[in-house]
Amino acid sequence: YLFAGEHLNLTAMMNTWTLQKGIPLVTVTRKGPRLLLRQDRFLRTVLPSDPQWPAVQQGFLWHIPLTYKTDTSSNIHRHLMTSPTDSIHIGEEASWVKINSDMTGYYVVHYADDGWDVMVKLLRENHTALSYKDRTHLIHNAFQLVTAGHLPLDKALDLIGYLQLEKQTVPLLEGLGYLEAFYHIIEKRDEPILTKDLG
Repeated sequence: YLFAGEHLNLTAMMNTWTLQKGIPLVTVTRKGPRLLLRQDRFLRTVLPSDPQWPAVQQGFLWHIPLTYKTDTSSNIHRHLMTSPTDSIHIGEEASWVKINSDMTGYYVVHYADDGWDVMVKLLRENHTALSYKDRTHLIHNAFQLVTAGHLPLDKALDLIGYLQLEKQTVPLLEGLGYLEAFYHIIEKRDEPILTKDLG
């Protein structure tokens, strides 16, 4: 049973999901022992560099039940993000953090600064530190971010470079599916050097 206050909080949280179009993009920046978080509306039609960007972001705010894992604990940690920016203390000793454990949340995650490089390194050196769902989610997020102008294509291609080590079908198919789709896009743009690299 929910108490009155809990019921109101749950209703407020649900309203942020049911009364707004689209899904949130959570940008994560590592600063020492803390993760700095920012939420925006995830858009494929308007790029962050577009002058319209601030206008189409106006008034959008979700209550996001974040989950995350680090290499310092086997537990899944939880944090409710209810403001445009937020922070989480994860400790100085954590070498990586994966947000949205096992793809349970309906949001896109972008690892700012060298965050994607950390993920690339982890997948290349010890990909089974993450569940196959988390590996699939990283691939999915990276290519979604490429289509929305938040991540260069070469970063996403770096990320799936580990797939030769992958034994699970789901992340393998996810990566190969995106690879095929982007191969065709690049081919249509007539960029022979990139197409040759992908071939």
